[in-house]
Amino acid sequence: MLFRSVACRPGDAFAVGLFLPVLWHLGRGNLISRATLVRFACIAVPIGLWLVALLAHNQARFGRPLEFGINYQLTSTYEAKQRHFALEYVPHNAWIYFFQPLRHTPEFPHVAAVAVRGGPRGYLGEWVEPIAGLLPTFPFLLAILGCLGWPRAGAAADSRLRALVVAVAAAAAGTILFYLCFYCATPRYTAAFAPLLALLASVGALLLAERWAGRRLRAVWLTVFAVLALVSIAHGVLLGFDYHDRLLQRLRPDYWNELARAAAPWRP
Repeated sequence: MLFRSVACRPGDAFAVGLFLPVLWHLGRGNLISRATLVRFACIAVPIGLWLVALLAHNQARFGRPLEFGINYQLTSTYEAKQRHFALEYVPHNAWIYFFQPLRHTPEFPHVAAVAVRGGPRGYLGEWVEPIAGLLPTFPFLLAILGCLGWPRAGAAADSRLRALVVAVAAAAAGTILFYLCFYCATPRYTAAFAPLLALLASVGALLLAERWAGRRLRAVWLTVFAVLALVSIAHGVLLGFDYHDRLLQRLRPDYWNELARAAAPWRP
């Protein structure tokens, strides 16, 4: 599955960093022992063989090991002439993926993603898809800030949690940077890093609750987080109906009308 995933989405390769907590746990106390090196090899060798096979596949198919087929896509633009990756795209994509606000509408489903046209030189700004920024849409992700603190359950628990959080954060950061450098933004790419951010936010929420244990601030924080989580869930459910410019409405207008009436029974 990892081979197929990275072959289609090279940015998923950063998920390999999630093995770091396992390696740390297996090698704690003696990182250069024979047993630790054997365990490390059990993880590194299969990943290395997979990487060699993937690069060999690209070489045999496209003539370049780092060509994953993007220049050969049959799309509405001449892909071989596009500048697919550039640091200039990072600010523009960062705004779209993380800060682009939702548009609220009176009709069902009452929220809508927004397409941001234009962009820096070389950016595929004329064929962008509507995207709702992660932070306005899922405000519970703000709990990631809680990962700056650590539990008080002892050094062992502290170090294990640090290894986990650092590994997930590293995988998320690498994946996010990969897609921020890409020449377009689509809601499909958020699936590559949004789950990692959601995991970090969940850990951050628990860390804040642990830090404020026994204090009134903990109850306030849990209440705030519950509200943010409920807003995030509501946005996620409603945006599911808005996907791809409300594709369901175009494909099944009868079903869509039934949903709209069920969502607002007081309207004629």
